[in-house]
Amino acid sequence: MERDLIQIYPRQRRGMLRIVSHNTFWFQGVPFYDDQPPAPEPLVLETLGRMYRKLGPDVLCLQEIHDECALEALSEELGMPYLYSAGRAFPQYGGAILSRWPMVLEPLNAEAQVDRMHMYVKLYVDDILINLANLHLPSNRHRGRDGGGRQRLLEINYALNRADHRPDIVLGDLNEQPDGPCSDVLRSHSYVDTAVLCGAHNTGSGIGSRSRVDQIWLRFDCVSWLHAYFVLPPEKMAIEDHEKTHLSDHLPIGIDIVLS
Repeated sequence: MERDLIQIYPRQRRGMLRIVSHNTFWFQGVPFYDDQPPAPEPLVLETLGRMYRKLGPDVLCLQEIHDECALEALSEELGMPYLYSAGRAFPQYGGAILSRWPMVLEPLNAEAQVDRMHMYVKLYVDDILINLANLHLPSNRHRGRDGGGRQRLLEINYALNRADHRPDIVLGDLNEQPDGPCSDVLRSHSYVDTAVLCGAHNTGSGIGSRSRVDQIWLRFDCVSWLHAYFVLPPEKMAIEDHEKTHLSDHLPIGIDIVLS
């Protein structure tokens, strides 16, 4: 792996499992101004696939997937099987998880009030079970500022209370800053922001701002797993194309963990 590919924030000295989260922007590249995406841009899809392979994830969690054919190409590029889930109220806001380890997708309850995408999987890493939630909470696009905020709170509470066993890892595009109401809910349920824990709280996850709406949270009992938090620098997302400037408006983020 290229040593300058990511900014890494080590916490311990050894790692075992790499988990990466990224909002793909429907593989359209930047700029793209709509939320009704056409087929993925081949150059964007191919370049992101090569980038993911360089990052070397054991588990890759994606948001804004509207075309399952893109996942077939990624699966072949990475040599990793995938699970896909269409968006709930807005199908174009789907998601996917690719994993080197066996995984089982847990279905949403019929009554779940989810705008975009929630994926809950059980990961089986040797003899250790990891419960992971890949989320894309709503922005204010469809509900306005107040309505979007209320829906995010409803969905994060659903995510943490939907089962007897709360997720060990909650990650994805939460569409809210780490000091917002959703973060308060996560902390009240004993989750810890991995970027804060690794001293990376001032790192952004967008290409043009210091915004950090993409986050990874660990349940407090699992904090000892954490080895490092990392984020891809914005310049690594630049693309030489006559129409597009960047591969996505979000940066890939991730953690390395040591299971114990």
